[in-house]
Amino acid sequence: MIFYILLLRLSVFIVPGSVPENVHAGVLAEHLYHFFKPDSPGAHIFAFLLLLVQAMLLNALVIRHRLGHAPNLFPGVFYIMFCSAFPDFHTLSPVLLGNTFLIFALGELFKTYKNPQCADHIFNVGFWTGVASLFYFPFIFFVIGGLIGLGILRAFSIREQLILLFGAITPYFLAATYFFWHDQLGSFWQKQVSDNLRLFDFRFDFAQSEQLIKTGLLVLALLVMFLSMGAYKAKKVIQIQKKIDILLVSLFIGLLTFLFQAEVTMEHFLILAVPAGVLLAFNFSDMTKQWAESVHLILLLILLAIQYKPLLA
Repeated sequence: MIFYILLLRLSVFIVPGSVPENVHAGVLAEHLYHFFKPDSPGAHIFAFLLLLVQAMLLNALVIRHRLGHAPNLFPGVFYIMFCSAFPDFHTLSPVLLGNTFLIFALGELFKTYKNPQCADHIFNVGFWTGVASLFYFPFIFFVIGGLIGLGILRAFSIREQLILLFGAITPYFLAATYFFWHDQLGSFWQKQVSDNLRLFDFRFDFAQSEQLIKTGLLVLALLVMFLSMGAYKAKKVIQIQKKIDILLVSLFIGLLTFLFQAEVTMEHFLILAVPAGVLLAFNFSDMTKQWAESVHLILLLILLAIQYKPLLA
């Protein structure tokens, strides 16, 4: 996977001016950017290592909960491909940072299935989701996904729903306390919440053919996942079906965030990367070896052509 990340993200060091500026970073992301700029060489190396760790965590999650037909590294590989597809995704972005904690939250949620003593796991689902949103605010919508996920995996309990909500509130309480202590509570609220909420505020420039191609590829991937919803759960036990339902809910929640986030750009698509990486891996696992290799090679060549287009022009 190290070679794969290097292959798909090397263009950031070769193609000048190919990486856009991050917008709407949460307070934790802003704090991290004090140590290095998001487009600096150090940040690119950090993003490389973070992506590797995330891919390994995602593979471990899928294997531990037996979500696929057979153990393999495809979820991590396709997560890397999704997160490295375009130059727009190559910064140490707030969304990429937040995905780490979304993976943690999913792992905690999966542990609640048929577990009578799981209040700590339920709290952690909310807590990690709240932490993710302090890097990039739209992750807060995944609290809704967590509540729905509890309803999928367990009998409804208002107590458990409240535990999850308290978990999500806790990071905000701690952050607000810090900013209140430094007499910056108003700026915290504006930076973290109010500046991020706006309806249908899309910033896609479809006059550019490259933007159309990028968006078209992502929409095609989403269409493949939606058309495969039945196949993902075929011939799998109820427990696995429920957990795959949670991945599908996460995908829908990620799409929902597009409607409410201010200044939505291509970078925002990374909020779909965790569920999309796993689901696309299932699609390729179900293909014959010859078809899977051919489709993967074509995809790889298209993505590399987009990344190195400025050098080819």
